[in-house]
Amino acid sequence: MKLVRTLAVAFAVLMAQEVLSGDLLDSARPRTEFIIFSATVRDHKVTELIWHENGARHRAFSNIDFNLFSGIGAVDLGDTCLLYLMAIGNQPSFHPWLRTPLLVPPADDSAIGKLPTDYSAFVLVEGSPAPGGRVAGLLSRLHEYYDSNQIAVIAAFKERQAERAAQAEELKANPPPPADAPLSFWLEKSREYSEAVRAGSQVKEIR
Repeated sequence: MKLVRTLAVAFAVLMAQEVLSGDLLDSARPRTEFIIFSATVRDHKVTELIWHENGARHRAFSNIDFNLFSGIGAVDLGDTCLLYLMAIGNQPSFHPWLRTPLLVPPADDSAIGKLPTDYSAFVLVEGSPAPGGRVAGLLSRLHEYYDSNQIAVIAAFKERQAERAAQAEELKANPPPPADAPLSFWLEKSREYSEAVRAGSQVKEIR
């Protein structure tokens, strides 16, 4: 009986340690946040950001080239793992054919002019997120992350570009067979067989 009690106490202590360890792990584990937004980069200098939150549309201009955040979809912010779905595009400041400057709405031009030059930030031009707005707050933290890790972010982007270029060259040098290759093969064999049959018939007629 004493042995059973001893084992029960040991088991209870072990379970308590596991629960405590699990709680500590949960508290140390970063939380995950997910956001969706679009990014239109102008001349690799300014990015127009658009997102929707609480039924409202928000638009802002950032002084970060968000191409640098393409191709990853996740950033470690320390206590938060930021997952994001970003639709990205690039827009020149000049018309591609006429080579004339594209017109910028006065409100946009004013917002871009307010962007700082010595640190990363964004200026809201549409929508008014409430204090502590989730998406705006996470985007603000993403800008802080960029300032703290700018060299690493740029290096990682260049590495991804080099990998994509190498993959494109490999695909160009060794293109995959067409999707209808089996069908093309059998069509070609069928054509050859038909020609052979016709040729054989013609030989018999001559004889």
